[in-house]
Amino acid sequence: MNTSLRIFTKAALTFAAVGFVTYLFIIIAGFFGCCAGITDYLFNKIILILVVAGGVTFGICLYNHCYLSAGRSPEP
Repeated sequence: MNTSLRIFTKAALTFAAVGFVTYLFIIIAGFFGCCAGITDYLFNKIILILVVAGGVTFGICLYNHCYLSAGRSPEP
């Protein structure tokens, strides 16, 4: 498999996994926002923190799994 195609595939799978987990956390935050009665301001800050954390996690995973493994020998 071509190295650039492998990097793209790993990046797409990492984006999907991190995005799905972040989306689940947003749904959980929405449930607690409804039932716990938190304010809109605090809810928006929680969502912002979750999205930023998801973006940082995606960046770290992309660097570790895609770019660092690109220099290694190809897998059989």
